[in-house]
Amino acid sequence: MAKVKVGLVQMTCVKDVAQNMARAIQGIRDAAKDGAQIICLQELFTSLYFCDVEDHENFKLAESIPGTSTEILSPIAKELGVVIIASLFEKRTEGLYHNTTAVIDADGAYLGKYRKMHIPDDPAFYEKFYFTPGDLGYKVFQTKFAKIGVLICWDQWYPEGARITALMGAEILFFPTAIGWATSQDEATNEEQYNAWQTIQRSHAVANGVHVVSVNRVGFEQDGAMKFWGGSFVSNPFGKLLYLASHDKEETRVVELDLKQTDYYRTHWPFLRDRRIDRLHFPAEFAPQEAMWLSWPHKEASWPGKIDSIYPVYAKFIGLIAVAQKVRINVADEVMKAFAEKHLLAVNGNLNNVEFYFNPTNDAWCRDHGPAFVVNYAEKKKSIVDWGYNAWGGKYPPFDLDDVVPTRIAKEFGLDVFHPGIVMEGGSVEFNGKGTLLTTTACLLNKNRNPHLSQNQIEQYLVDYYGVEHFLWLGDG
Repeated sequence: MAKVKVGLVQMTCVKDVAQNMARAIQGIRDAAKDGAQIICLQELFTSLYFCDVEDHENFKLAESIPGTSTEILSPIAKELGVVIIASLFEKRTEGLYHNTTAVIDADGAYLGKYRKMHIPDDPAFYEKFYFTPGDLGYKVFQTKFAKIGVLICWDQWYPEGARITALMGAEILFFPTAIGWATSQDEATNEEQYNAWQTIQRSHAVANGVHVVSVNRVGFEQDGAMKFWGGSFVSNPFGKLLYLASHDKEETRVVELDLKQTDYYRTHWPFLRDRRIDRLHFPAEFAPQEAMWLSWPHKEASWPGKIDSIYPVYAKFIGLIAVAQKVRINVADEVMKAFAEKHLLAVNGNLNNVEFYFNPTNDAWCRDHGPAFVVNYAEKKKSIVDWGYNAWGGKYPPFDLDDVVPTRIAKEFGLDVFHPGIVMEGGSVEFNGKGTLLTTTACLLNKNRNPHLSQNQIEQYLVDYYGVEHFLWLGDG
């Protein structure tokens, strides 16, 4: 469709979940009455924003997706003939939770979900306590009215998510959000924060040539200590505001978007055409390296009944490498570090060539969960690619600690980090340093990694982030 009408429901929330759902449904009905075809609700709309505290009782708010809320909203979507974008607290399994958005099509069909990739941990926004980073990659959804991309709140501060989702064909980017001001802050700080929040999202519209729809909650929570600033808005593909909500009122608004503008702006301002991503390269497997990264073994289930015999062998392996080059080892804490040092000394390991970093892991397979270093040879600059990691298709949970190791290392060394948003183990690819990559269909095309991506799409990710030109595909391996 050349034109589509989007509805934004900016609302306050209360403690009662049923009341929040009823108010959201009323907002959906009001938007549909005004002609909305795709309606976006704010982040975690069924409850107060509970991440202001670390409280285990709040896990009781979570639900399966699809589940209770989608069963309520699906008939509404079908009755009104509208697409509904619903941000929910997902319980994936025992002890594993996500900040997730479900998409329901205009016939009531559940199209799928996107799990928030970037998880904040700031005062009054303690989301890492509750949410595991998303493992589904960035997603687009072909709805009745448009192909849409959905990102969630903290994702909006990172350009990779918007870029990848746009490259996957999203015609509109939606950002359900929950962000606000501490009421103790001064007005100048408030204004600066809001302007930055709006600017970064409008920049996604400009950089990618797509409409952006951002829907925030509004009102006071946390006993008056937090004012969610509302300010929901719609931007055209060149950053022009088509609608801007107030900072202190509930509002439901419908805005018509002309999707033909994407082609107009992308041809007149061809940022996608002219982008340069081929300057990053993954070095050859045999290229000189500054150090080898390892993770100290500690998970007994990986070596049932044998782990005590693994330590001296692993230490000897490290000792042999440390003769010729530096070894950097991820450990959980000082206790694990001392334990590793004891075993290294027992095999006469060269501790002068061994460095320890406090990066806790779930398991020891650093080739798969560790950082992928890429190099810009012209600028003599290293960066890290942080692919998603799900322990070989979710076979060996948990893997939440392993999944964040690359970004932790990037921060430790002050390196740029890229988040492609799809799953890929480091051991699933090998390079000759001259543009050719060796991989297997058993790993990269397995449906327990990236079921939403084709082989051509995965190859495009490898071109974009590893600078390769040729692919050698094997079957198993």
